[in-house]
Amino acid sequence: MFNEWFNASFAQPITVHFGSVIILVIGLGTIGYITWLKGGKNYPPGPRGLPFFGVQLSDTAWNDFEEWGKKYGDIMYMEASGQKILVLNSRAAAVNLLDRRGGNYNNRQEFVVINEFLTRGLLLASTNDDDLWRKMRRAGHEVMNKTATTKYHRIQEREALVFIENLLQDSKEWYQEAYRTTISGLQTALYDVPPIVSRTDPLIKKINDFDKFLVHAGYPGNYLVESITWMKYFPAAISPWKRRAEAWFAEFSDFYMRLLRDVESRLDEGNEKLGMVAHTIRQQTRLGLSDVEAAWVPAGFSNGGMANAETLAWFFLAMIAYPDKQRKCQEELDTVVGRSRMPTFDDRDNLPYLRATVRELIRWRPNAPLSIPHDDIYEGYFIPKGTAVFPHIWLMNRDPNIYGQDAEDFNPDRFIDEQGGLIPAIADTKDVRFDLIAEGHVSYGFGLRLCPGRHYANDTLFITFARLLWAATISPPINKQTGKPVIPDLLATVGITIRPPPFDCVVKARFSDAAEMVARTKELST
Repeated sequence: MFNEWFNASFAQPITVHFGSVIILVIGLGTIGYITWLKGGKNYPPGPRGLPFFGVQLSDTAWNDFEEWGKKYGDIMYMEASGQKILVLNSRAAAVNLLDRRGGNYNNRQEFVVINEFLTRGLLLASTNDDDLWRKMRRAGHEVMNKTATTKYHRIQEREALVFIENLLQDSKEWYQEAYRTTISGLQTALYDVPPIVSRTDPLIKKINDFDKFLVHAGYPGNYLVESITWMKYFPAAISPWKRRAEAWFAEFSDFYMRLLRDVESRLDEGNEKLGMVAHTIRQQTRLGLSDVEAAWVPAGFSNGGMANAETLAWFFLAMIAYPDKQRKCQEELDTVVGRSRMPTFDDRDNLPYLRATVRELIRWRPNAPLSIPHDDIYEGYFIPKGTAVFPHIWLMNRDPNIYGQDAEDFNPDRFIDEQGGLIPAIADTKDVRFDLIAEGHVSYGFGLRLCPGRHYANDTLFITFARLLWAATISPPINKQTGKPVIPDLLATVGITIRPPPFDCVVKARFSDAAEMVARTKELST
């Protein structure tokens, strides 16, 4: 069941269009000219690849970067299909460039497909309009800061109950259920709409498809127009990517505008409890946002919700592959909460191992890159304008000098002190600004582009993990021929995002009245 869904969603081949081939031939001369212009610049070290084409990035690009990093060091420069890429392999380099020199690196790479056609520069995560970015960032911060997100705890607690209830009834489609619960909870928090009930709700597919297109469009080398930007002026008749991106923008802009108008109409009726978007509407004049800009503010959070679904998928894999860690979480829950009630956010301070599990999971399996808009010099190296900067978070989160020689393993104990409490900060992470010290990892990024939805994400993961492990045990299926458990491969499907390989699991109640307790708690929460 999972394999069929996974292949249908993520394993579709890329079609090569004749018009694209023509454009490729025309563009080779331009690439050659650009290559000639680069002469005399002191670029950082890195693999050079083939003439004109540069390096060929595989679907496991982060693994490629890790191997090259052993040869070229903390900062690497390369090109893929004419697209400029800078990889930062150490936290020190990332902090120096993206935190301390954040003014130079605030903007994302100028993604042509994403910014000029797919989102028209309206997506917070990728926009290069400094003024718009500041306004949208402010709007997002006001509804997603650490204090503001406590308003959505009841939504997150109840959505976790629906998630568990559905899994206890049927866990065969657990992956689809992970997407349903993350999208449902976020849509309710954003727009104060009823929870999404069906795993096949069209809204889930819509957001999932848009996210996949964003990921594909942002991956280096997938679109020649990113390096030969004048190709964007080619007519849509010979540019299938342009037709598709423009169609997606029209559809999603209409989608977000309809959601905004619905909240506006309910506000006009005197309904004051309308979630994050209602706050943005009330403060729209002060924030300086147009209607379409205000409508697109939540889009970035919807995209982040997809990342939360992938993190939830990694949680299932970790619980199967490391059952001793699952048992430690459950023992803590039994000690602190007992079995007469379900855990709530009020229990969080007394559940250090659960909190360490959230922290460790995000360290163990992270995702995401950054980019810059200006030419720059760093340690004598020239970094050209428009270079896509990739902090190698995968590698930074595995630094043995910080996390130990077992950094590749999933081990929440690394965040627990001798007294059983949560370690405030891992040694040597104090060079990371903001509240990344408390995170214990760098998965939420660096500088001014630090993930604005990190507090909501942490809250969602905590309450989902806590309530699920209180009520149920996650186990691998049993091979009917051998009678042995089927443990999934821990190797990641890696690209610009990181997701687990396909696998099945079984979710069963831990004790006889667990399902009844879930149903009763859900009824009381309405």
